[in-house]
Amino acid sequence: MYLGVCQRCKIKEATHITKQTVNGMSLESRLCDECYLELYGQIESEFAAWSGLLNSPNKIKEKVCPSCGTRFSDYERTALLGCASCYDVFKEELLPRIYKIQGGVEHVGKVGKNYSEHDLTRKINNLQQQLEEAVRLRNYTQAGAINRLIIQLNKQLKGDKDD
Repeated sequence: MYLGVCQRCKIKEATHITKQTVNGMSLESRLCDECYLELYGQIESEFAAWSGLLNSPNKIKEKVCPSCGTRFSDYERTALLGCASCYDVFKEELLPRIYKIQGGVEHVGKVGKNYSEHDLTRKINNLQQQLEEAVRLRNYTQAGAINRLIIQLNKQLKGDKDD
């Protein structure tokens, strides 16, 4: 199929048709091989190099939250997560950063006037975890002792609330 003369050099036969839409207007260019390579060759070779990197088996996949679509690079750029699921998805990356900023990774909340109540609640929660572990390991003697401590602390906690 004859395309006519190259619109750029106006000497050689056109072998490529390029179509572009600019501001709603469609523009068509007919170019020879040499002019096409001068205008688009470098772009295409760079694109081929990039697409080769993107399609290579060694590429690094970035974690993405399946709930909201937030990528870890988004967090690094903005320091904001998209949803509660992000904390689970990016847990490995977030824990060292949280530890560095806060000196720990366990949420303890604000300590107000009822510090003793807060302290007792934390102790009970820790003992509850120890109780579950003892039961899992079938160490029923230790589980019984922990359970008695939990009951005692719960009574103390109820007594503190009545004051």
